[in-house]
Amino acid sequence: MRLTLFRKFLLLLVPAFVVLASAGIGVARHLEARDDTDDLAARVGTQAGHIALALSRHDAIRQPRLADDLMGACASEVAVLCAELRDAAQVRRASYPVVIGCTAQQPTASIDLAVGEDEAATLFVGYSTAGVDQQARRRTLMLAGIVSVAFVITLLSAGFGFRLLVSRRLDRLHRAITRAANGVERVRVEPSRGNDELGDIIRAYDALVVREERHEAELRGAHEKLDEQSRRDPLTGAFNRRHVQEHIHEVAEVSGAALALFDIDHFKRINDCHGHGVGDEVLVEVVRRIGQMVRKQDLFARWGGEEFLLCVGEVGDGGLDRLAQRLLGCLDSEPVMTSAGPIVVTSSIGLVAFPLRTGTGAHAWADAVMVADWGLYRAKQSGRDCAVVIDVQDVAAGGHQVESVPIGGGTLSVVPHVVRSAPVSADAVVPA
Repeated sequence: MRLTLFRKFLLLLVPAFVVLASAGIGVARHLEARDDTDDLAARVGTQAGHIALALSRHDAIRQPRLADDLMGACASEVAVLCAELRDAAQVRRASYPVVIGCTAQQPTASIDLAVGEDEAATLFVGYSTAGVDQQARRRTLMLAGIVSVAFVITLLSAGFGFRLLVSRRLDRLHRAITRAANGVERVRVEPSRGNDELGDIIRAYDALVVREERHEAELRGAHEKLDEQSRRDPLTGAFNRRHVQEHIHEVAEVSGAALALFDIDHFKRINDCHGHGVGDEVLVEVVRRIGQMVRKQDLFARWGGEEFLLCVGEVGDGGLDRLAQRLLGCLDSEPVMTSAGPIVVTSSIGLVAFPLRTGTGAHAWADAVMVADWGLYRAKQSGRDCAVVIDVQDVAAGGHQVESVPIGGGTLSVVPHVVRSAPVSADAVVPA
């Protein structure tokens, strides 16, 4: 059996109560017995005084029969066992009970009587305190019973009060601490109303939980911020390659998606002619324009340097060409305003349906990136400022030039075609 806090409390309380109650009952019994004994002695003394007065008044020492009758009044006091009237020579003149007197009982008290002018006598009285002792024992037993009943009621009340004021709150505190220790969750116990030590402990624990929750929220916020920063390009704010690797499968689950890989034409010339700061301005503006075009569910990232990756879901039939024209127009429709003046920015794009599917099934997303990268360089070979849309499904159709693209573990037969954008005005600076 577990030795709970309440049982420990009882182990201290019960022995202490028994000792104190026993001592108190013993003292009370002693005091009551002494008072009863004094009261009995007073009653016997009063009665003996009355008898002695009557014996003196009637000169009963010379009349034994009268003396016996007068001493018969001792029978009115139950505690009186015997009485004797003796003369100066200690000769018994009268007795109670008659003839027997105090033969079997030692006299307890005596009263001297004056008989005549020169003669004296003594009245001896013997009484017992057994009745007083018996009555005291009965009162002690009654008092012990009352104390025992009161103690049981007190224990029951204490148990109920302990359960109500202590145990229930301790149980809630224990469950909360156990859940926190087991890593389940941190929960507050209660808004404790008890202005006591246990209430102080509960409030302190709840304050600790609140502080830990706030600290964990701050840590989560910092972690989310760091995680977001680790997925973003610090210059442009676009997502980086890590984010693409972790989330491209979400776009791959959408039917009719497309994957584009493009870079900025003659970007090295921009850096060489105007400086890297202007080149950074161009990159930021490109990300801003593409960011306005894409949807929330699309995936757009800076793939590296001046190269970008765009994965768009649900482009539909003929959507690859339209997407290519939109991307080209988004960049070269207006010059990019920089600190060095307006600069015409064009791009070369490789575009392929995603996920990449052939007769053997769906290919890995990395294969689709390799195909789009091949299309990007084919666009550069085609004069830049254009997109090469790669079709895998029309390989068997006649009238198209079929080409082979190296992918992981082999090659892929494709049919590419070029999509161009309308030219812009000649007012802007074009990288030479």
